[in-house]
Amino acid sequence: MLRFKKLEITNFGPYQSTQVVDFPSDDGVVIIWGFNGFGKTTIMRAIRYALWGNIVDEHGYDDTIASYVNYEAVERGENMSVVLYLEYDGSEYILTRSLERRKGTPGTSDADYAFEVFLQKGSDIVSPTERDHFLKSAIPEGISRFYLFDGEVLQQYENLLKSGNDNTLIKDSIEDILGLPILENSKDNMSIIRKEYSDAFNKVTTSDSRTKQAGEKIAKLEEKNEEINKSVEGLKKELGKAVEELGVVDTQLENTESYRNITSEIKSCEKMISDWEESVEKEIDTIRDKLDGLWEANLKAVVDEQINRKEKEKSDLSSTISEIAEDKIIRGILSKIVTEHPSGCNCPICNAVIDDNAISHIKEMLNSKALQIDSDVQKRYSQLEAEIVILKSLKIEDHTEILKLSINTIERLKTKIQLKNLEKERWEKERRKIGLDSDEQTIEGLIPKHDILTELIKTYRDGINDAQREIDENKKAIEKLRNQIKKNQSNTALEVAQNELERCQDICDLFDEAIEKFKLDLKNNVQRDATEYFTSVAHNTDYKQLSINEEYGLEILTSNGVKVPHRSSGYVQVVAISLIAALHKNAPISGPIVMDSTFQRIDPRHKSNILSSLPSLGRQVIVLAYPEEIQETVARNALKGKLRKEVTLEQISSFNTIIK
Repeated sequence: MLRFKKLEITNFGPYQSTQVVDFPSDDGVVIIWGFNGFGKTTIMRAIRYALWGNIVDEHGYDDTIASYVNYEAVERGENMSVVLYLEYDGSEYILTRSLERRKGTPGTSDADYAFEVFLQKGSDIVSPTERDHFLKSAIPEGISRFYLFDGEVLQQYENLLKSGNDNTLIKDSIEDILGLPILENSKDNMSIIRKEYSDAFNKVTTSDSRTKQAGEKIAKLEEKNEEINKSVEGLKKELGKAVEELGVVDTQLENTESYRNITSEIKSCEKMISDWEESVEKEIDTIRDKLDGLWEANLKAVVDEQINRKEKEKSDLSSTISEIAEDKIIRGILSKIVTEHPSGCNCPICNAVIDDNAISHIKEMLNSKALQIDSDVQKRYSQLEAEIVILKSLKIEDHTEILKLSINTIERLKTKIQLKNLEKERWEKERRKIGLDSDEQTIEGLIPKHDILTELIKTYRDGINDAQREIDENKKAIEKLRNQIKKNQSNTALEVAQNELERCQDICDLFDEAIEKFKLDLKNNVQRDATEYFTSVAHNTDYKQLSINEEYGLEILTSNGVKVPHRSSGYVQVVAISLIAALHKNAPISGPIVMDSTFQRIDPRHKSNILSSLPSLGRQVIVLAYPEEIQETVARNALKGKLRKEVTLEQISSFNTIIK
């Protein structure tokens, strides 16, 4: 059992200086929380680099090591290192890999660094031979995908699980983790022994003149079969690579439509955001322009106040002037009455009788002091009229309302921009889940690439089939020649050689049958354990079993034994995790499991169930997740006492993340 005790990362990716993750000694789960871009995947790549000395990108291709030296550390001339503290079969180890920058180099390529690796067991540094043996024994790189896997690797499993898919590399990796290469190596050893008996038989036949010609033909046919077998092995490897690449392209093609639709939504969001930001800038320009005349608002208030005051004063003067004018009119009327109408007549206005008393009263009124218009009042009135005209003629604008409107518009637009940015981020997250983050030209190239790979796979398979037919024909020809030799044999040495060869062949056949039986039993065990795990986490109670095929693909069966077609991507992912769980249960090698962003397409019910079952995957499980992928409270409630530790990644800058 291999266990991680501590990881020290120095200037690796976004981790400046030395950042440390201490792993608990108790069995259980460790969750490392961090938002996208904070460096979760970098931690898994650092572990991979420590164990096997290489780094693979998100598509499984080898990446340059120098590209992971922290950017600011390169600027400072500092080096990079990863130290992994391990426990294996009761002994403690310290595995160190480091890069030392060569003098006078820019530090941007692998050639700019000297690579160092050493393994310390206890207090002693072990030899390179012992170190390499340890690394191959603890967790061989060939099965790394079962211990360090992310969404992309899980996608490879999903491709394998789709009905009809052939994925040689994944199948070989599955057989590697199950320990089948040991048996295959034994089978190869048996073939070597068989060849020795065959060579001995051929030697005897060629030494006899009567069987020499047949023996030479057999030797040539066997030699030809060996050459064909070598070419077949090469074709199978190339076929596996092509099939795996085709699986990736198929997935990309399946997701292209969704990718394009989502990209269209993102572009729509970006267009709206751009338009709104442009409107914000226009409003800001308006504010800048109106702010220059903001002082006028205060002046206008003063002018308006002066106009109002002068209007009131003018109104008061107007009332006085009106009273004097009315008094003058009344006096004129009264004078006319006194001079033109004698006593006893009627008033021309009200028709009342004008007697002597009325005449006397009117004369008294006329004798009272008449109201006179003061020349100063008239002058002031005219002055006020002129001043009011002048004040009103002043073109003073109050931009306060315009400024308020612009500020309110900016606030409203900023709110819309913020909401639209959130929508854009949601779409971008959906696009990242698809895993097709490529430009349009790359996407357009998928179809011809698919056609090329399909034709290439057909060529490889046709070549393998043709080669196999030729091998079978050669074997028949060899068998026919051996039967002829057997009929014509006349010496004891030839008889002994042939009997030994036949007994060796019988043993090889028996061994082959035993291996096939073992493989079948192992597949049944994997199917059983995968089913047990799947039914424990799946929320559809009608899904009763997983059925395994020759390629280790799995189908969901209902309670009636019917295969479930068109499984959702979420269920395919659950099936893939079930396969991984079963493989770990049946694997002869036990080690830590590191999972990176593997819950993106799983619904909340399955997430909770899978989280609860994580401790059954292995004794030490490390989950790299972002808070939106798994809710922290859900993880804690699901794992309870098996959640041994939580680690948080905090981003200080684009090139500096700290581990807390």
